[in-house]
Amino acid sequence: MMKKIDFQKYMHHQLTEEETRQLYEWLCESKENQQAWFSLKEAWLHQEYEKEKLEADTQNEWKKFADRTGISPQTTRRRSIRTTWLYAASILLCLVIGWQAERLFTPQTESYPVIVETETGQQAKVKLPDGSSVWLNACSTLSYTTGNWKKERNVTLHGEAIFDVKSQNGKPFYVHTAHYKIKVLGTNFDVSAYTNEEQSRVTLLKGKVEISPDFTSQKTILSPGESFLCQPKDSTFQKIQIPVGSVYAWREKTVIFDGHTLEDKRGELYRHYGYQFLLSSSAKKLKYKATLRDESLDEFLSTLKFLSPGIRYRINHEQKKIWITDYKDE
Repeated sequence: MMKKIDFQKYMHHQLTEEETRQLYEWLCESKENQQAWFSLKEAWLHQEYEKEKLEADTQNEWKKFADRTGISPQTTRRRSIRTTWLYAASILLCLVIGWQAERLFTPQTESYPVIVETETGQQAKVKLPDGSSVWLNACSTLSYTTGNWKKERNVTLHGEAIFDVKSQNGKPFYVHTAHYKIKVLGTNFDVSAYTNEEQSRVTLLKGKVEISPDFTSQKTILSPGESFLCQPKDSTFQKIQIPVGSVYAWREKTVIFDGHTLEDKRGELYRHYGYQFLLSSSAKKLKYKATLRDESLDEFLSTLKFLSPGIRYRINHEQKKIWITDYKDE
């Protein structure tokens, strides 16, 4: 397959319909194929970087890209021209091929997969086929198939996202996570369902949602201001009240410590800075009241040191790890 596709022709949008069809089928076969293809694209982009840096109207091209896809990526840090283009490539894992597929298979079929992914420090705003919008947090994946939307609206989420769902003549909208399904008719809510975290959460801002965990037949209905907390490992869940402002804070690239420990916020800090925080037993117990907005990693660590003079920290930038200890552990 790789031998049949001229990569230069692909990068210059010169593939024939048959070559495009072959590429689409090959990419959909496996994650390894997708990774190999985008590694090749990254190498090509790196080679062309100096030329693009001199000639590219990045701001104008990015606006065209955002208008075409309905995706408006947001990042917490400035990016070079090359980084911007690489981010565009990574977020279009299947979207670019999807556009080609739509051109090829219409009117025979209008169904193709769409996958949107974000990395650490990145966010993306996605417009769905029914006009609903999704604001995707860092380290998250949103996927759906276009052809099914005429009968039923379904998306799958791994990570965190804010959904603003349009009501559509009583047609339900479903969000599928690793451990439960959410049914809505028209509402605004946040879902945090990272598969590497012990607890997941649904918080409702307005409207009404019905949640069906995989491990029980019991369903939970949320009213505005309520949250559904799920512990899949223990097959338990509960309905509680959480300040909605703190739940939605990530959309503004904000991390709120309201009596939280570093252990409580380790996942958020990783998505915010891209570093793993490894805490000693005493450091895990330290509580803080603070709000992070545009602070750099160094500024955050300096603030921690000011608030807790007894802590020590060590950074390994290559491994992207930070070790934090407290004098009580010594």
